Amino acid sequence: MKKTFTHMVLVTAVMVSGGCTSNFVYEIDQPRELHFNVTLNPYTKGAEALVHPADIPFGVWSFDQDGTACLNDEKVNYKEEGKWVPEKQKMWSEDAEEMNFIAYSPYGKAGYDEDYGIRFLTYDIDEGIDLLYSEPLLRQKKDGSQSVIQISMMRALSVLRLKVRTVVPEYTEIVVRRVDVKGIRAVGDFQSLPEPYWTNLSSLRDFCFHDGDIEVGGEPKQVGDCMYVIPQMSDVSVDILCDIKTGDVILRDQVLIGNFMMQCRPGKISSYMIKIDGSLNVTVEKDNE
Repeated sequence: MKKTFTHMVLVTAVMVSGGCTSNFVYEIDQPRELHFNVTLNPYTKGAEALVHPADIPFGVWSFDQDGTACLNDEKVNYKEEGKWVPEKQKMWSEDAEEMNFIAYSPYGKAGYDEDYGIRFLTYDIDEGIDLLYSEPLLRQKKDGSQSVIQISMMRALSVLRLKVRTVVPEYTEIVVRRVDVKGIRAVGDFQSLPEPYWTNLSSLRDFCFHDGDIEVGGEPKQVGDCMYVIPQMSDVSVDILCDIKTGDVILRDQVLIGNFMMQCRPGKISSYMIKIDGSLNVTVEKDNE
């Protein structure tokens, strides 16, 4: 940004015509510091945007209108008061009046491709991290009214949540001791353009979702913590290890199995209700709560 200053210099001289005042006008190049404000799209439509965690750096690319990279996977760190700054290249390119930006988080986990956008390759859900990406921010102006480049991050993964309840006679008590979900595709490739999409899903795996006693009744209870999963539509099963008490009789280490179609979409919470009935049949249905 060019900033113009007027400098008044008083020249004092002994002249026949008396003193005079001269005005000098000069221009100074004022490089514009790059900084960002980052928000995180909520899981629920209409909810307020979330704040990107301050302790997790993100990466950003920027390009001028000729496609020349100005920032090339630049690491961006939190500074203060919601401001994020690049670690190395802190100034706007001198030759670019407009730039395009695209970002991802966490830093070091993604690549960029002109056709496919942000790419997370061979991601394994055992890593247990939240993968974030932005849509391209086009034609951001160097001399515009913005003092901050606003970046909105979206989630590439889904979150799987399980709940459980029983529909059994009053004299029957069930204590769930362990829950395993089997047949989840655990490895895949993500691309953000032309639309968010996962490919090459592989490595069917079984996951222990919860290990510990849950006394189950008619009111739903959440089973363990939520889990990041790759978006997918997969036939999976849930295996429930439990103790069943009917009157004075206790059946220990019983395994109940339910099968269901798990449908998970990027950036959404996929919640399922496990229901155990009086015949000890297990059904798993989408939970809309």
